[in-house]
Amino acid sequence: MGGFRTFFQLPSDERRLFLQALGVVSAVRIGLWVLPFRVLHGWVYARSKRALRRAGPERQASSMPTERIVWLVQAASARVPQATCLTRALAAQFLLAEQGHPSEVSIGVTVGEEKAFAAHAWLTCDGAELGTVEGERYTPITSFAVR
Repeated sequence: MGGFRTFFQLPSDERRLFLQALGVVSAVRIGLWVLPFRVLHGWVYARSKRALRRAGPERQASSMPTERIVWLVQAASARVPQATCLTRALAAQFLLAEQGHPSEVSIGVTVGEEKAFAAHAWLTCDGAELGTVEGERYTPITSFAVR
């Protein structure tokens, strides 16, 4: 019940963006299950570039703050089964581009406890890293910028 109350207390533009985030996160999650990464990423990247061009510099000044967009993506991700850091990063990149914000998704690796290999994806936007893991140090191996 609390989730519905919170949803309806959001301003209308945030409710709309939350629903859009829910759709994008779901589409990316399904895409990661059924498509090769390069195909899914190519699709998300091309759509993000188009969205950023369409938004133009004038939209960035009037758009929602990047922190709020990321919060809405995280809230939507909590409702999508197995929405990983890569799912969130790609969905956030697309939605940020729609609002006129350039961003960069990075994928990094680290060796954790017992020499276990771990990977993580995060997003950088407006100079801030979104989705980094506190206390963890990942070595970036690739990144995808939408500018």
